[in-house]
Formats: sequence, C-alpha cells, structure tokens
Amino acid sequence: MSFEEFLTDIQSATKTEDGAAVADALSLRALPVELDLSFEHDVKNAVKDRTWAEVVTVHLKAKDLLVREDLNDAYEGQVAVVQAVLKGCSAGWERWILPVLYTVCRDLRWIAIESGKTENLESTAQVLNRAFTACITDRASLDESRKWGTYVLAALLFKIYFRLNKLSLCKNVLRAVDVSELPELEEYGRGEVCTWKYYLGVIAFLNEDYKKAATELTGAFDLCLSTHTVNQTRILTYLIPTNLLLSEPRLPSTALFEAFPELKRLYEPIVDALRLGRLGAYDNALANAETDLVKTRAYLTVERARAVCVRNLLRRTWLLSEKSSRMEINTFAAAVNFSLREAALESGGNPEQIDAEEVECELANQIYRGAMKGYISREKGMVVLSAKDAFPKSANIIV
Repeated sequence: MSFEEFLTDIQSATKTEDGAAVADALSLRALPVELDLSFEHDVKNAVKDRTWAEVVTVHLKAKDLLVREDLNDAYEGQVAVVQAVLKGCSAGWERWILPVLYTVCRDLRWIAIESGKTENLESTAQVLNRAFTACITDRASLDESRKWGTYVLAALLFKIYFRLNKLSLCKNVLRAVDVSELPELEEYGRGEVCTWKYYLGVIAFLNEDYKKAATELTGAFDLCLSTHTVNQTRILTYLIPTNLLLSEPRLPSTALFEAFPELKRLYEPIVDALRLGRLGAYDNALANAETDLVKTRAYLTVERARAVCVRNLLRRTWLLSEKSSRMEINTFAAAVNFSLREAALESGGNPEQIDAEEVECELANQIYRGAMKGYISREKGMVVLSAKDAFPKSANIIV
C-alpha cells in the first residue's frame, strides 16, 4: 500500500467511524508504509481531524522504529499511540473506537514482551489501566458507551499482571467491575464472557477458592468453541486439578483425555490413581508431573488432592470389609502399605512403609474434613464408623 492510499483509507474510515477499518490500518502487524521526510506535513494535510492526525503520526513513527528493529524506542512510540487514542476518548470518541483501542493496547503488550524488559511490562500495566478506566467510567448513553470494552481491557490487564506475577493487582480490577454500573455480563460477546470467566476461575483457583474456581472455569469451558483447542487446554489446566480436589463433578473421562493428548500425559495417571484409591501410584504420578504442575501453579492443589485418594483407598477397604461399622486401624494401615508397596514394585523403587500411628493421623484428618463419619477409639485401636453414610458425598467435604 502506498502512503497516499494509507492516508486516504484512514481519512475515510475515521470520517465514517469505521472502527474495524481504522484498527486494521493502525496495527503494528499491518504491512509497513514507505515514508519520506515530509510525512508529518502530509498527514496533517490529508487527515483533517487534528487528534486523528496526531494518532496517525505517532503510529507511523512507532512502526518505522519497529521496522528498524529498535524495540525500546518502538515501545515508547507505541505508548504515545495509546495515549493519543485515549486523548481522543477524552474528546468524545465513543463505542465505535473500541476496535482501535483493543488493537493499539494489544500491540503495546506485544512489543513490551518482545522488548524483554520488565520495566516495559510494568509501564504497560499503567497505560492499560488508563485505557480500562476510560472504558469503565464512560458516561455516554449505553448504546454508545465505551463500557462495552471493559472486559477486553480487563483481560489484557490480567495477562500483564500474571506475567509480572503481581496477582494482587487483579483485585483492583475486580473491585472496579463489581462497583460499576455495567451491562449484564450475558449481553457481552461470547468470547469476552468466556475469557472473563476463565480469569475469574484462575484467580479463584490461585486464592484457593476452589468451588468458585470450578463454577467459573466450567462456565468458561462450556462457552469456549470446540475449535479453540488451545483455549480449552488453558481452561482444563486449572479445571482438572480443581475437580480432583473437589472430587465433584465427575473426574475427567477417557474421551476428554483423548481429545487433549498433552493433558492426558500429565493428568491421566493421576486421575486413574485417585479414582481407584491407589495411593502409591498417585504419589509416583505426582512426582513425575511435578515440573509441569509447578509451571502452571497447580502442583500444590494436586498435592492436596492426595487426601481424596486416601479417602478413596479407605472407602475401598471399608467396602471389602463388608461395610463394617467397626474397623481396626491396622486393617487400614495394611491397605495403605499394600498400595505403597504395589506402586514401588511397579516403579522399581524401594517400598515405603508407614506405621499405624501415621495411618491414625490420616484417619483423624479424614474425619475432620468430613470425608468419613465416625470416631477413633485409641484404646481399642479401632475406627467406629457411622452406620449411615460412613463416607459422605464430596459436596460436604472440607477442602
């Protein structure tokens, strides 16, 4: 595209308030335009609106620096682009400008990451926060309001905060959304709602609010298109360990794992061991997956889900004892040690053995959590279980 054609397209799109066309033209990923020394003068002559002329000028400068692979100066140039667009928002650009705001903000985040500088990411968070504020505080009528851009800008902020490992800053965004008068969430686009629910779920997951995490992540997965397997994988990366710990709803199926081979490699051995109460196999699978789980911050959750595996082992032992209401602690200890020994033989390791006192501690923990109903009689070395619902459903279990 020639420089003259570029200016003509910009002038036409801004005049007709075609946000998508302007966004395409102002993308850093669009084909570069050849510039001459007089390009600033040419922009002012071709683009009649002075604010738009400023946006176009700083965009062309930033893009030229990017073409020259001067990432740091190109980053500063893109900051100027976002600021110029926000200046236009203050001057009255309403809902139609949102595609442009999304594009320049996404490009700013992209170039900040490409620059490899933490300070650029931190600066980007501040700039994006101003863009988020420009949307959520807009007072125009709802049909024309920039409030329709709130969740897209919030998601961009979350991505930056996650990369900076400053998750506490997410609370500011959540609080702003909670107190603002926004359209109902269901009125936003499917993709925006899906992304919002995903981040709500991940934040709840990291804050150990697992029931909320399960609700939001399940909602995100249901909204995510089946063709978007990368996004589905991201959701399941947190939904699977959440469901392991809650043990409700049902654990991931074989069909689900077949559709997501990477998750199958990581989680199927863990899920199979948990489902069958094979404690030793669970420990081995957890150890094998440790590196990957730590990267996704899911390790501690899956480690906590070991208690669910213990519960399933104890329940299977109880079932094999014909649901007796009086079980010797040594019987449970024998079952635990058999499971550990079985896994050690399969893996070629040394079998770990635990004594009755350690098993008693596990039993006490299960009773405290509500995973077992009964009490321990230390004098008789027995567990007295409730005659009704000795192993309650997981909905009432403390996680």
